[in-house]
Amino acid sequence: LRWTPTAIGSLLYLSILGTALPFAGLFWLLHRVPVSVIGTIPVVDTVIALVLGHIILSEPLSPRILVGGALILVAVLLATLRRGRNQMPGRK
Repeated sequence: LRWTPTAIGSLLYLSILGTALPFAGLFWLLHRVPVSVIGTIPVVDTVIALVLGHIILSEPLSPRILVGGALILVAVLLATLRRGRNQMPGRK
């Protein structure tokens, strides 16, 4: 192991901004958002990563990837639609 300033900075960035803050944010969300919406976060992250990879790194987006991303977004939309029986108690 070599503890260079870059390695230490990367470790701090990933541990604080990449792990601790999202974990705390998840617990904050649990009392405010239905669990079905929280469960969609990892799949939406995947779509965001693909789009950013295309924009920043010029990675190709094949038709198969675009269709998969569209299916993910439709599934997230369906999971987040409010229905009377699926609402959290006390919420309208």
